[in-house]
Amino acid sequence: MPLSKKARIAIAIGISVVFFFVEIIVGYTAHSLALVADAFHMLNDIISLSVGYWAADVAENKSSSDGYTYGVCP
Repeated sequence: MPLSKKARIAIAIGISVVFFFVEIIVGYTAHSLALVADAFHMLNDIISLSVGYWAADVAENKSSSDGYTYGVCP
C-alpha cells in the first residue's frame, strides 16, 4: 500500500530535522561554519516542507461545492 502525500512529507520532515540537529551539533563542535550554514539551509527546507504538509492537509480536508469549486470556506 503506497504512502499518502502527507505521510511522505512527514517522513521527509523527520529526516530533515534529524540531519539539521546532527549538522548543527557537529558544526558547532568542529567549529565549522560551512556545516552550521548548511544546517540553517536545511532549516529553510524544513519550513518549506512544513508549508507543503499544511497545504496537503488543507487540500485533503476541504470539500468542494457548486458555489465553492476550490473548497468550502472555513
